[in-house]
Amino acid sequence: MARGEVVICEGYTDVMGLTLAGAPNAVATCGTALADEHFQVLKNLARRVVLAYDADAAGQGAAERWYRWEQEFEIEVRVADLPPGQDPGELFHSDPARLLAAIEQAAPFLQFRLDRAIAGADMTSIEGKARAATTAARMVAEHPNALVRDQYVMRLAGAFDIDADRLREEVRQASQGGRSARRGAEAPAEPPAPARRARPVDRRELDVLRWAMHEPERVTDWLDEALFADPVAREAYRRLAESASVVDAIDGSDADVRPILERLAVEPPMDDEEDEEEMQLRHARLLVNAVEPVAHRVLAEQPDADTRDAMRRDLDELAHEREMGEWQGAEETARRLLQWIVLDRGAART
Repeated sequence: MARGEVVICEGYTDVMGLTLAGAPNAVATCGTALADEHFQVLKNLARRVVLAYDADAAGQGAAERWYRWEQEFEIEVRVADLPPGQDPGELFHSDPARLLAAIEQAAPFLQFRLDRAIAGADMTSIEGKARAATTAARMVAEHPNALVRDQYVMRLAGAFDIDADRLREEVRQASQGGRSARRGAEAPAEPPAPARRARPVDRRELDVLRWAMHEPERVTDWLDEALFADPVAREAYRRLAESASVVDAIDGSDADVRPILERLAVEPPMDDEEDEEEMQLRHARLLVNAVEPVAHRVLAEQPDADTRDAMRRDLDELAHEREMGEWQGAEETARRLLQWIVLDRGAART
């Protein structure tokens, strides 16, 4: 691990996993949002910050904040490319070498976002390349440094086989809010941008949506809208369930749901190289991570004493199986808990 580097993760189990993997300079936010005062301290300890928590949480609506911190505190922000749905603590148990490699090979924040967008894009068609180039141009336009923007333009022009000047124009228009660049014509007034959500969608609910979009046949036997506490995530699930295609779901979504579905559309939940055993393990973790927090909420509001006792036993068993890495048993326990969740939703509707 490089000197002058600090790794930021979510919880103490992540810190333990990173330390055991060979990245001892790890700290955890433990539910606290990063703020200026944290970077006031970090700037005296490290010149590079590696984000080792959910990539969606790192990137969602936060670009301007990360870039400001880089400039103000002279800190380089990088992002570790962790497998979707796995935090450092989980990855340490399954593949500690990959965890350490993800930290050592962490990419600059903008590069990480661009790599993810390109990896999930359809680069086999002209239309797919054009859509990906537009998305990339919007990301590049957010960076405050003109020299950095131009370097990325040159790199992306080759990747998309697009003239660099044309891509620069896309970046310029994106930086101006997408106003028309037609010569001799006054740009039409843009409608005011919708207010950003104060709280991002829980990454566990995003993982479920990602699978529902890309691998629906693997989750349809247990997927239920009761697993979505966030109203935006719940509506995104309904859009997917009620639409004939992902495109139809996106087109029929409102201003809150549409950006989530658009982003997930270019983020497949797994690597092409994964074998069936790895895929089953990923699926088990997905189910457990989706069910456990909802089961705790249902338990807290459960009026029936016998049901509470049964749910507590299942939750204790689930926690033990998860900690021991017994994912097959954990999946079976999660399915039992899911039955209580669905029954509770049905009772609430009557």
